[in-house]
Amino acid sequence: FPSNNIYIAELFIGSLRISEFSTLIDPLYDDQTICIEWKFLDFPLEECGSSEGLLRIPRDTLTTADFNFQKSYTLDDRQHHLLRQWIEHGNRLEMSLVNSGNDTKSSEDLGVTYVELGTQYNAQKQLVSFNDINNVEIAQIDIIISYSKELLERLEDAGKVLENK
Repeated sequence: FPSNNIYIAELFIGSLRISEFSTLIDPLYDDQTICIEWKFLDFPLEECGSSEGLLRIPRDTLTTADFNFQKSYTLDDRQHHLLRQWIEHGNRLEMSLVNSGNDTKSSEDLGVTYVELGTQYNAQKQLVSFNDINNVEIAQIDIIISYSKELLERLEDAGKVLENK
């Protein structure tokens, strides 16, 4: 039977800063724009990206690309259980930094990062690093994942059950 609880997970993407020895500083990326894409539970890919707000790649380590992007997900009971499983198994939210391409170049994944989903990180800013295909840090971004009160309580209850086993 369906519950009446509202399970909401919110994702906030803040500012991206280029790392000191990043390949993104190369002039090849001068007029390139970026977005962030991710995979969250079983939500469709079109609901998992910041592509409405394409930003230019910062040209130095002092400049930021400010996404200030927020996305809310309302989870049904099945998705709530799936999130619980992800947390129990230590799964993290995988996010990709994507070069949106231009007339002469198709889009490409520039780097990947992983964001913690556990309840101990609820509503806390996580500074995570995007690493390129060679596992070299190219940029850092701040991410916040927040859970609604009802969802947080259910996820924490699941954690207590695990600890008592």
